[in-house]
Amino acid sequence: MKLRWQGRWGLALVVVVTAVALIWQSSRPAAAQGGAWSQPRLVFETDGTINYPTVVTDAFGQVHAFWVVLPNEVDPGPNQLYYTRLDRPDWKPVDIFVSNESFTELAGIANTQRIALFWHGDTYTWAGVSPSASAQDWQPPTALHDALPGAGLALAPDGAVWMAYAVPSIQAMYVRRLDPASAQWEDPHWVANVTRVQRVPNAVRVAVGADNSLHVVWAEYQAPDGWPPLGLYYTNSTDQGLTWLPPQQAADTGFNQPNVATGPNAQVYLTWVGMVGVGGKYFQESGDAGRTWGRVEQISLSETLGGSRRRAAYPGGRGRRLARCVCAEQVRLVYVTSGRKLDLAPLHFGQCPWRDLEYRVAEHGPGIGQPVARAVLVQQEAALVYQPHPDHRGPGAVADPHTHC
Repeated sequence: MKLRWQGRWGLALVVVVTAVALIWQSSRPAAAQGGAWSQPRLVFETDGTINYPTVVTDAFGQVHAFWVVLPNEVDPGPNQLYYTRLDRPDWKPVDIFVSNESFTELAGIANTQRIALFWHGDTYTWAGVSPSASAQDWQPPTALHDALPGAGLALAPDGAVWMAYAVPSIQAMYVRRLDPASAQWEDPHWVANVTRVQRVPNAVRVAVGADNSLHVVWAEYQAPDGWPPLGLYYTNSTDQGLTWLPPQQAADTGFNQPNVATGPNAQVYLTWVGMVGVGGKYFQESGDAGRTWGRVEQISLSETLGGSRRRAAYPGGRGRRLARCVCAEQVRLVYVTSGRKLDLAPLHFGQCPWRDLEYRVAEHGPGIGQPVARAVLVQQEAALVYQPHPDHRGPGAVADPHTHC
């Protein structure tokens, strides 16, 4: 493994600022409420192909962004993992974080003490959180003894890392805990089996509540092809994964890409989307740690992109609450923050066309792909990194948030 720290201009990132919101309306599209985007400012570009973007915000409000640049016919160089940090109002110089690695996924997580970055399920590195954090503060990458591709990751209040993952060969879900003191993975705990025969699990996601409760969601697909999606399920544990509630069905056939997040008290949020032909972005909230749930709300947000209209949902939070949003595909990296908490505005990205969010990259079998966008909460603003339509081959951009809504 080769670890390098060197600045290199090569990737186009665009930071755009808007008022994104939390006005949810049941069974009909959410209404736009004004607000406008700042003008993007180009700060970095490349001829390579960008994949697996993720962002992490730390306790000081700094945004840490990571992404992978893959070689193509224009830029046949090595695979490289990039890193940069937003110290408002400026992005720090981009560093090549790791070179010549095989990247199949990327996930970043943080708490008040440290930030951890995982790639292809079995390698990670971390840095302590401080106002002066820089790329040089990151520890050398460490290989785990088990490779768990496609796992969901979450940080607990005690600093432990929880990993939730599927074992398709036995149609079951498990969680494991990375002890913060020993940096060793503890024995896995069984979560649940698939709810019916001839199904395969995937897209397992985990969140940890303020009381250290564990919340897990997953999708079940038709075996052996991995398509179509046959249901989304949720369960939780209040005893560190030793016992779990019977799975609750969140959505039926035709829905996938589930995600789960927790609030500062007992809030739990679920989000998911409809497959092609079904459509829609959906949100459900529990105020009592998953014991009871509010009604399912459908969110529809229109945005004008390259002359066509696309839909996207950005679940956000009141105060420091945020339901993470997962989106679509690869090529260009864009960073988005919100300006007001309770506002919902159309998103305008000029010549950066989206593909409908119902489409996914089939990496683990037909229809079972890697979510490639992440949202975080930066103080009172929601921050989103995503990848637009792969047909867009122009240079991307990231602009600083000079003009707020």
